[in-house]
Amino acid sequence: MRLTSNQRKALKWVGYPLLALLTFVFTLAYTFPYDRLKDKIVEGLSDTYDVSIMAVEPTLVPGTFVIKTMVLRTRPKTAEEKPVVVLIDEIEVDVGVMSAILWSVDFASIGIDIEAKIAGGSLGLEIEHEKGSNTVSLAAHTKMLPIGSMPGVAEAVGLPMTGGLTADIDVTLPKGKWSKANGNIKFSCIGCTVGDGVAKMKMKPPPGAANSRRAKRRNLFAGDGLTVPRLNLGAVLGEIAIKKGTGDIKTFSAKSQDGFLTMEGEIDFKDPFKESLFPGCMTFGFSEDLKTREPKFMGIEAGLPPKAKQPDGSYAIPTKGKLVELRFDVRRQCGQKSGSSANVASKRSRPRITTSSKDVKKVEPRKMPDLSKDDPEKDESDSEKDDSTESGPKIGRRFKGVKERAELLNAKDEAARDEDEAGEDEGEEEADEEEADGEEEEDGEEEAADDEEEAADGEEEEEVE
Repeated sequence: MRLTSNQRKALKWVGYPLLALLTFVFTLAYTFPYDRLKDKIVEGLSDTYDVSIMAVEPTLVPGTFVIKTMVLRTRPKTAEEKPVVVLIDEIEVDVGVMSAILWSVDFASIGIDIEAKIAGGSLGLEIEHEKGSNTVSLAAHTKMLPIGSMPGVAEAVGLPMTGGLTADIDVTLPKGKWSKANGNIKFSCIGCTVGDGVAKMKMKPPPGAANSRRAKRRNLFAGDGLTVPRLNLGAVLGEIAIKKGTGDIKTFSAKSQDGFLTMEGEIDFKDPFKESLFPGCMTFGFSEDLKTREPKFMGIEAGLPPKAKQPDGSYAIPTKGKLVELRFDVRRQCGQKSGSSANVASKRSRPRITTSSKDVKKVEPRKMPDLSKDDPEKDESDSEKDDSTESGPKIGRRFKGVKERAELLNAKDEAARDEDEAGEDEGEEEADEEEADGEEEEDGEEEAADDEEEAADGEEEEEVE
């Protein structure tokens, strides 16, 4: 098949730019400073981990490179905490050079694919960023990934964990924000364990209640901590539905011969992700086999709040705080809102105090009772003699002579007041005379002191002459 002259011209216009672009891509891929990329990766992770990388090398496909033998080592926050070492055998990163070039001119979205092999498990991660809507899509898949080697797991749980994690994650972040996330998360862990018989679990006392009797009972192991044996979690299954930044836990359960564990509640995603909150409820129970096998560990029941114990012997404790630093709220019960009282119905209602004129009843002046009703068989002659007031009430026989006695008492009171006033006047005059004498004595002392000073000055002048 022979090409026409127009076809050959069109092929030249398309072929030469394409050849130039491919030449540029391959040249960039094989001349890229991967040593500087290695330093940038180490620098980006150095805030949290001690990082070491054997090598960063390109592959035959342009835009793809391999990180060989990366070791991440956590920094313990306390002297008792042991560092966690994460060994990553290989990480293959596909930047997508063509999509990056087109994305730079607003023709497409950029995507990054990551494949990693970690201690016998695998991790696949796809990140896609749409330039127009600024939406980030995350899709991750793990298969038998060692949960103990995952960064942040030991810090969140507070104890070492083992087991293979298999998870499927599909999340969309509008404008790159977790607070607006939508998606779904499913995971399972086969043969998971927590604790190793060496690490200790500590219960921190609540602030302001460290010296109370209840706090000491609840935090029995707050000092040296409680050694946790290896507890078998069995098969762990979980599913979380995320809608508008809220993760609804559909399923989170674990059951084995050592007991059971369930989690309920909603995850409140925040930006950044480490600020996400989990106000939920954790329910757990211990089997009789574990109680017989580990009697010392079962002393943990003495440190649990009595209100957390359920009728079937299990315990339900509310969770609080950040998702990556989970804590327990022992002051509340599951289903009770934070800050609310358990005895809301027993609260006393306080009377309402108001100054509104509408609510104030009109108070009438008290009236003098008619004392004549107490003595129906009164003597009219006596009443005429005793009742000397025209406007006042009539006074019966039993109150005869009350007016005279009242006048006599009033006269005595006036005489006593006159005597007191006279005594007060005399006391004031004496006090004034004492103050005057004191002032004269002070003036005399000051004059004597001045005379002594003048005499001393005169003697000094004579000595000088």
